[in-house]
Amino acid sequence: MLVQVTSTTNPEPIVSPALLIDQIKLLFKRVSLGSMSTTDDEGSPHINTAYLALSPRGYLCFISEKRAAHIRFLETRRQAAIAIWEAPSQYGTGLRGGQFWANYVDGQREVDEHAIETYFSRFPEADATGLATAMRRRDSVPSGLYALKLRRARCLFEDTFGRRNYIDCTIS
Repeated sequence: MLVQVTSTTNPEPIVSPALLIDQIKLLFKRVSLGSMSTTDDEGSPHINTAYLALSPRGYLCFISEKRAAHIRFLETRRQAAIAIWEAPSQYGTGLRGGQFWANYVDGQREVDEHAIETYFSRFPEADATGLATAMRRRDSVPSGLYALKLRRARCLFEDTFGRRNYIDCTIS
C-alpha cells in the first residue's frame, strides 16, 4: 500500500507517507467495526456497519449477505465510503480516525483469495462454521466476502500529526 499526501490542514509537522501508512494500519488493527455508505441508482445513500479487515495491499475486506442492499449498490455503482474512528478517552481530544473512499473489486481469483486470507486472519472466529473453506471452493453460501480497494482518505491522527491536522491522501 502506498500513500501520497495531497494536503494537510496545518503545514507543520510535515506528514511522512510511511508514518501515515503505519497510522492507517494501526487504526484498522485497533478498530474492527466501521460504517460504510453506498448509494442506489438514484444517488440515495444507504449506510451499513461491517467488520473490516485491511490487507497489506490496501484492500478493505468484509463479509455480508449477498442479497443485502449495500451489496446490490456496490455491484452497480462500484464505490463506497467508509468511516472508522477510535473512541477518544476524553470528548474532543486525541481524535484518531478517518473517512476512506474505495472501489469495489470482484471476480478476480487472486483478490478473492487475498481477501479470504486477510479477513479470516483478522477474525478467525468468523470461520467457526467453515465459511472460509466454503468460499475457497466457491460453494453456495448466503454470505459473501467482499473487497474494496482503497483509493483516497481524509485522516486525523492528533497524537501523531497534531490537533485538528486533517490529512488528505491518495492510496494505491
